[in-house]
Amino acid sequence: MIKRNDTPDRRSAKGRKKTSQTICQQRRIKVRSFRYDQPIRDPLHHRGFYYKPMSVPWIQMQGRWLELAGFNIDQMITIRVMEHCLVLTTEPEPEPAT
Repeated sequence: MIKRNDTPDRRSAKGRKKTSQTICQQRRIKVRSFRYDQPIRDPLHHRGFYYKPMSVPWIQMQGRWLELAGFNIDQMITIRVMEHCLVLTTEPEPEPAT
């Protein structure tokens, strides 16, 4: 029976294939800002350098969907960078030595 405050599960996998043979799915993630301090050489500074705060773009991806797409834990990937496009490809895992 449906309760008063029940809401449908937005992450439900009903009707969705759970194999890596899915043709194409879209994921939307946001490019965020990551701040770090970049050391700058300065002979006039008493330590010889100082830190300048810098912001760089940062993308975080995680979830079962990566595994379903063939990206396994500790597996190496290749990233091809083009204008307005990143292509992530898994590298073949090395054969175990016998």
